[in-house]
Amino acid sequence: MFVNRKTEIERLKLVLKSSKACLVVIYGRRRCGKSTLIRRLMSRDSVYFSADMRERPLQIKAFAERMEVMIPGFAAPVYPDWNSVFRALNAALARKITVCIDEFPYLVRNSSDLPSVLQNLHDDNAHGRYHLILCGSSQKMMNDMVLNRKAPLYGRADEIMRIQPMSVSHLKSFLRITAIDAVEEYSVWGGIPRYWEIRKPFGSLAETISWHVANPTGLLYDEPERLFSDEIRTSVQAYTMLSLIGSGCNRLSEIAARMEKPATHLSGTLAFLTELKYI
Repeated sequence: MFVNRKTEIERLKLVLKSSKACLVVIYGRRRCGKSTLIRRLMSRDSVYFSADMRERPLQIKAFAERMEVMIPGFAAPVYPDWNSVFRALNAALARKITVCIDEFPYLVRNSSDLPSVLQNLHDDNAHGRYHLILCGSSQKMMNDMVLNRKAPLYGRADEIMRIQPMSVSHLKSFLRITAIDAVEEYSVWGGIPRYWEIRKPFGSLAETISWHVANPTGLLYDEPERLFSDEIRTSVQAYTMLSLIGSGCNRLSEIAARMEKPATHLSGTLAFLTELKYI
């Protein structure tokens, strides 16, 4: 499914037309359509690589194998680190291409020096023959790597795009329902395109909730835990706060009393949930 995103596409197409090598950062919560958006932009001069949780040597090998689409034999050498593979890529290219690394935070978890490596490549102009798109769902990690003033890549991106949820009007058009029904549906699914896809085949909202949300075997039953796992190591406190807010607690003092914790101990989690628009 692909709905709207016209502004995002126009901005990305413009920056990727640049004659100089550009660094593009795309981030946002999971299931908002980041990967789909990127794939829409891919051309025959583009290479898409989706990272995973494997150890660094396996990730480097997988990345080099993907580059063979553009450079036959590129994966033959054994690259000891990310610096060597990126510098070799730049040296081997005969024309400007676009390289997209999706799920970038997965790479950083096993290669904490990678943002600094990319910083040095940028500062040395050692990626002059390819645009680099970094995409990730861990909004906190992307912020720490790019947006924070102390981040290695701070001030070096040519485009930083936070993919936001879609509007209720787009949901109304997608499901072909009335405005009143759209508001009700939006209160459950929000502006998340993947949830809309899951909803569409079912005859009613109640049926979809019963099948995919309330059912322990449903696709979305464990969704809150999966979302939190992108951002924090333990989701107990954040999950508890959301549960209390959902049950009617709307004051921090009341939430703190129910959790038997000082309110000052909850401010960080509250700010986290607010920043990521979970509340």
